Amino acid sequence: MSIKNSKNIKVIVPATLAVIVISYLGLSSYASTQAEERLTTFITENNLEDSISWKSVSASPLGATVTINKVKVENENLLPVELLINKVVIKDFNDDNHNNSANILLSKIQPIDDENEFGQYYHNEIFGMVKAVNEGKAITPYDLQLHWHYLAKDKSLKFGVKANAPDITDAEFEAEFENVADIASLSQAKYMHPTFSMIPDMSSGRDRYDTQAAQNFERVKVKYLAVKFKDQGYLERINTLEGRYNLPVLPSKGDVEKQRKTLAIERSKVAIVDCEKNISEIYNDYKKACSALIGTWFSQEKGFHIVADPKNPVSLSVFDKLGSNNRSDKKIINDFNISIKTL
Repeated sequence: MSIKNSKNIKVIVPATLAVIVISYLGLSSYASTQAEERLTTFITENNLEDSISWKSVSASPLGATVTINKVKVENENLLPVELLINKVVIKDFNDDNHNNSANILLSKIQPIDDENEFGQYYHNEIFGMVKAVNEGKAITPYDLQLHWHYLAKDKSLKFGVKANAPDITDAEFEAEFENVADIASLSQAKYMHPTFSMIPDMSSGRDRYDTQAAQNFERVKVKYLAVKFKDQGYLERINTLEGRYNLPVLPSKGDVEKQRKTLAIERSKVAIVDCEKNISEIYNDYKKACSALIGTWFSQEKGFHIVADPKNPVSLSVFDKLGSNNRSDKKIINDFNISIKTL
């Protein structure tokens, strides 16, 4: 398998490919056999027989939950990828333009073969740093969960994603928007600010600026945003290695491990002071924010939680102004009513 363009591979993309394929099926009203027939028909109609396969499909008696076992995502063209998803569980599925929702769990995502070309690339390039600080051990399979609920009559959208990677992080993102004419409008965010550059374009089937979708995007407002990050050993291992090889300790001065811990704390304190200097003019509660963010980075804290809970919904388009100057940044942060704290 050629992976000459594989620098563009993102771990979430192959898993999301399987989700996209399944999420259009309307499986929620089918029993097990009918669900698998429906899935097979969709795969065939969209020429995905060589890209998506599975071992079995089961559904609850009323079709409220559909489980697809041993899903393989294989593609050598669009995305050079060979992934195995142990289980895909779909709940609360509603494939209606006026009321669209789903809760999808992708359990234990990993390469189909750790030893082939993609498997080697997966472990040594995509997760190369993780493997390096984990003493060469293979990457543990990770879970990805997505949920969304779009109500056309209210033009409201709730969306969330959670990733549980045992070697890296347990992280969550939650968002709630209003004035959403259609979900595709949100993809235009990628053209508004570099922060959103990785969002896939759903408005046209290809990456390009879409005038109507952009106009719809301008009207979208944020009601709630939240990011939660918990280290699951990755940052801790990095800091342990940093202390072992890069912090100056002297055996003649006693316990070297105690010296390393003291130096690590001092180093984090310096970084926190620098952080406070950088954001004190734009964020009022800068001390707590820097303690949470820098403390997590240096393994002095377990993680952080960032919440934007504006008193009045804020237009997504303001992100285009973020970074222009301190005065503008402070207003945006205040409008979003952002809080940052440790876990």
